[in-house]
This record gives sequence, structure tokens and C-alpha cells, in this order.
Amino acid sequence: MRKTPLLGVLISLALLLALPVAASAKNKPPRHKTTVVRVKPHAIIVRITLDLDDANLLCQSDLRGLGARAFVARWALRHDIRSALARCVAGTRNFHPPLLERAGGTAAVTTTTTPAASTSTAASPLTVPSSISIQQTIARGRPLATGTSATTITANWLERSHNGLGGLCAAATGTTTYTGSTAATQSTPASPGTVTASLTGKLCENGKSGATNGWYFVGRYTITSGSGVTATAATTAAGHGRFAIAISPTNAVKSVAVGGLHS
Repeated sequence: MRKTPLLGVLISLALLLALPVAASAKNKPPRHKTTVVRVKPHAIIVRITLDLDDANLLCQSDLRGLGARAFVARWALRHDIRSALARCVAGTRNFHPPLLERAGGTAAVTTTTTPAASTSTAASPLTVPSSISIQQTIARGRPLATGTSATTITANWLERSHNGLGGLCAAATGTTTYTGSTAATQSTPASPGTVTASLTGKLCENGKSGATNGWYFVGRYTITSGSGVTATAATTAAGHGRFAIAISPTNAVKSVAVGGLHS
């Protein structure tokens, strides 16, 4: 019975010591996890999908530029060009590029002669394009939805190779310039724009008979200048991507440029 008052005193002291700790914990603000999000400024670009004609033109050009063996090895599990083309077109159509310009028009071709592919002395020299000047009208695309396209290509037949399809390819370079207007929308009014790019690639026969069956150019573009086609008008456009041209035996032309565009 004598221990009861002492026990009560000890309990009271313990409670008094615990009160400041409890009060401190109660008054201390709760801790919160902080998430820092860094946002890098970038241009807002409308993206559109390649249609069947765009993808087919790119794949047909790749077939002639790469050659049958390399093209099939890239796209097909078995040695079948038809299956490889189908897989290429299906895969290419899934691409959503910021730049896609498709055009159609006519070509003026200057020809030259080059030694025949055969080593036979009786083989006749081949008549091949040395330079091509192309004028087109923009059919669809971004960033320029309307306007014209001017392209020049020069082929170097001293640097030539077989494409595995019975035809020859020559190293080729050139330039292309798109001039037109962007599509008008509620948020972005139509405005003039220009994209100029350098081209490098190959000019290839479409088959064995050269001009009888037409020609393909397959290569890449690199933008060298641009105006009115970026989010900020004061900046210079840049970018690179793929470029393909099909030239028929009657010199009718269709082309597609697809790839990057940024400021």
C-alpha cells in the first residue's frame, strides 16, 4: 500500500515528459514527396501518316537502290520479293513523319552514253540520263500543302553498280525546293513557306531496258534552308529523311520526301 503514492508520482512525471514530445510532433508540418518535372521547349508539329502510294513509292525505290538480295534480307523471312514489298509497305505506312511532301509533274532528261555492262566488245554503249530537271505540283503533305516543287539530279555513271534486278544504278546528287503555303486551320492561318534540300543517292534503271521502262531515284534529303515552315518564323528549318522519285518512260514524274523537320 505504501508503494501506491510513489507509483502515482512516477506515472505523472512520465506523462508530463511525454506531453512536449507529443505537442512537438503534432505541430510539426507533415512531410510530402516532391516530384520535379522538367519540360524542354519544342516546336509543335502536325504529324500525318503515309498513304499507300507514298509507302509503295519509297519501297519500290528502295528495292532498286538496295538491290533484290539486300531488300529481301531486310524485309522478308524467305526469298520472295513480293512478300518483302508487302512487308515494307505495311511497315512504312506506320511512320508518322513531321515532313511529308508528295508531288507530281514532268521531267526534262539530258542523256549521255556509258559503256555497256557486258565485257563483250560487240556490246553497244548504253544511253542513260546524265542530268534531270523536274517540275512538279505538290499533291499533298506537310508542312506545305499546296505549291510547286523544282528538282535537279545529276548522275555519275563512272560510279555505277548492278542492282540485282537486271538493271544498273549510278551515284547521283541533286537539290530540291518546295515553295507553297501551309494548310489553313482555325488556329494556324495559311502562310507562305519554302524548303530547300540537298539530295544524295542512286539513279537506277527500272528493269533491264533503261529509258524504255523508266528510272527511279532513291536517296536521302538534308534541308539546307527553310522559311515559314517552323513554329518560330525567325528560326531556320533543319532536318533530314528519305527521298524517292519515279520517272516513267514518258518522263512523267511522282516523288515523295518523308522524314524530319525542326527549328
